Amino acid sequence: MFRFENYGKKMIKYRTVILLCFCALMTTSCGQDLGGADEPANQAVPERNENTFGPIEVVPGVSVGGIEIGMSLDELKAILGDPDTEFGFQRLITLRFNAAKLEVLLTSSEPSVASADARVRGVTTLGNTVLSGDLIRGVERTVLEAQFGAATMESRGILYFVEDGLSVEMDADNRAIRYSVWPAYFLEKEIPPMVAAKTQMGEPRIEDESVELPRFEYEGDVYTVVDMHLHVGKKETQKPTGLEFLLSQLPAMSLMTFPAVSGLVVHPYGEHVGIKEHLRAAGVAYGVLLATYTQHTIGVTENQLVESQLADPRNVNPDGSQWAWGMASINLDDFDSPEVMERRLEILESYFEKRPDLFVGIKLAHAHQAVGFDDPLYLGVYDVAAKYGVPVLLHTGFSPFPNSMTDPHYYDPATLEAVITAYNGQNGKGYVDFVLAHAGQGDARAIESSLQLAQTRDNVWLEISAINRPLLIDENGQPVESTEPMHTYVLGEIKNRGIVGKTMFATDGPQYFGKVQSYLKLMVSTMKSVGYTPEEIQAVLADNFFNCYLPFGK
Repeated sequence: MFRFENYGKKMIKYRTVILLCFCALMTTSCGQDLGGADEPANQAVPERNENTFGPIEVVPGVSVGGIEIGMSLDELKAILGDPDTEFGFQRLITLRFNAAKLEVLLTSSEPSVASADARVRGVTTLGNTVLSGDLIRGVERTVLEAQFGAATMESRGILYFVEDGLSVEMDADNRAIRYSVWPAYFLEKEIPPMVAAKTQMGEPRIEDESVELPRFEYEGDVYTVVDMHLHVGKKETQKPTGLEFLLSQLPAMSLMTFPAVSGLVVHPYGEHVGIKEHLRAAGVAYGVLLATYTQHTIGVTENQLVESQLADPRNVNPDGSQWAWGMASINLDDFDSPEVMERRLEILESYFEKRPDLFVGIKLAHAHQAVGFDDPLYLGVYDVAAKYGVPVLLHTGFSPFPNSMTDPHYYDPATLEAVITAYNGQNGKGYVDFVLAHAGQGDARAIESSLQLAQTRDNVWLEISAINRPLLIDENGQPVESTEPMHTYVLGEIKNRGIVGKTMFATDGPQYFGKVQSYLKLMVSTMKSVGYTPEEIQAVLADNFFNCYLPFGK
């Protein structure tokens, strides 16, 4: 049996779940002089130094030293002047102000510099910042928790009080060293109940075919791309232990401001770094947003949240076409109660009954939902899929998140074979397309099962997100020491076995801004290297998705 304790961290080293790794990267000096915001050019600029700024007060969730969350770049500079250093990566910009002894995180329209429309997302004190008020250097942990309650999360000496919008770095004696302020949010203590779809189909869209959509270009070839595996969500419904696991894998320099932009990154329309802008910048024309009921491991993204995001007027491409579709999911807890099962299946149906223009599939994650692939208790979900003619996307492969099921029975699709056969359209249960997300990544047995099923079963497809990770478990079920990513082997086998026409591109994003573009480039370059034609690459990037999920046209 694979032991997560021994191999989980090695896997995450290669995971692309490095969500916001560079939120607060260390800055490099630009050697700029500090001056007043509106000083005439012919006057001497007064020197700003640490005496210019009095003791600074930390106001959790609001501001540090008068620098407020949401402030514009101009407003920031009007108070602090020009920064001493500026460092940017993937639209996350860190400015350091030596005189005030502050570091400010902004999001920007530009990849590496603060644009005119940049906004302050987090403010962090330095180790020698002069502070006033209750939050100063040396405050003991017991005092902090008496004021704010127990920390929501903790990672490598940093405490997170999310309902106050505050993180605190502690020393070895559990005394405060630094503070960071960002938008507060309130955790939902209970799992949100499933509710039926609330919106109705609108008027048909009018498309202008003369308007260009985003395209991805590689070595002279231009492709239309669909990313069919995108996780949206709310910070309020994320599981703290799952977030602690992510924090444990991030560079130490990014920890203080981790919560500052995490909500923007997973919002379809988040400013500067949201999913729609992320895809546009990567040359991806369409996306698919996923609901998930994975409350045991990562958290919950309710169907109704995805519905509201898809029904938003901003869900439109420049040519008037629909930008994103969605997949609904279902809470499988307490399914042994007939009343609970019946009610939740009815709710699931409502999304395909009322909004077939928005919802094109069902998303399940058995390893995260603690459900075996072949458990007959859950066959009603496939009955819904057969009734409405929608595919089912299933997580396959090993998952390192705490509380995930690590027995192959929960992630190796070989144990799904009887269900696949039952729903092949020839056995009285209707027809369902099964899409195997991640193609069994991490475990050689699950990878081979995925490839074989796609090769031998008409109703099985592959989805290739997160396949650029090393193999952790060999064909005998034994852990292996490997640093070689699997994607070249998997894409080569897909080509060799003649199943290119049953394979779909996805990223398992957004994770961090720039992830989609880097993964897309990796997949396209690898497909070319193992002999895919441009036509086959186009099939993987978009055509196969439309054939499987929208066979009657988008």
